[in-house]
Amino acid sequence: LAAHTMSQYSSAVNHHPADGFVPVTNGMLGKTPFPDTLARDSSASSASSSVADLTRPTDAPTVQDTQLTLRALVSTKEAGVIIGKGGKNVADLREAANVKAGVSKVSPGIHDRVLSVTGVLADVANAYRLVAQTLVDNPLAVAAQPILQLTAPPSLQTVVRILISHNLMGTIIGRQGLKIKHIQDSSGARLVATKEMLPQSTERVVEVHGS
Repeated sequence: LAAHTMSQYSSAVNHHPADGFVPVTNGMLGKTPFPDTLARDSSASSASSSVADLTRPTDAPTVQDTQLTLRALVSTKEAGVIIGKGGKNVADLREAANVKAGVSKVSPGIHDRVLSVTGVLADVANAYRLVAQTLVDNPLAVAAQPILQLTAPPSLQTVVRILISHNLMGTIIGRQGLKIKHIQDSSGARLVATKEMLPQSTERVVEVHGS
C-alpha cells in the first residue's frame, strides 16, 4: 500500500508539477530558477565577460615598436667627433633621435671603439643617419677611411661599420646573397660583409658605403 501510494504521488508530481518545480531524470526534484534569478545570473555572466575582455592580452608589438640595439665600430677620431666636447654631441644625439647612445671606453692596443644605439627601429635608423651626417661634416675624422665613388660627391660619402653576430649574418646576406642585394637596391648603398669574425669575438662587420 505504501509503495502504491508513493507511486501515485510520483505520477501526480510528474504530470502536474507544483509551481517552481520540475522533475529530474534521476527521479529527484529540482527547482526551476525564477526570472529574477535568471537576470542576476545573466548580469554576473556579462560582468565576468567584461572582466575577461579587460584582462585579455593586447596584440603583440610590431617590429617597428620593438626595442633594437645596433652597434658599430668607429675609429678613435670618429668617436671623438660623435661624443663631442664634454659629451655634448652624443647628448644631442640622444635627444634628437630619442635613443640611448654611448661609445665604449678606449682599450689599450685597440684603435677602434664601439658605438651602441638602442631604441625603436625608426629612431635607431635616424640616429645613425645623424651620426653619418656628423662624420661627413667633419672630414678630418674620416680621412683615413676609403671613399668610394658612388652617385654622391666624395665629400658626402661615409662608411658605417655595423657589428653583426656571426649567427645572424646569414639572415643579412640571405640565400644566394638575395637579401643583401635587395638591401643595396632599396637603399642605394653598397654593403660589404666580412668573411671572418673579429679577433676574440663572435661578431662580424657589415660595411655600409654611401651618402
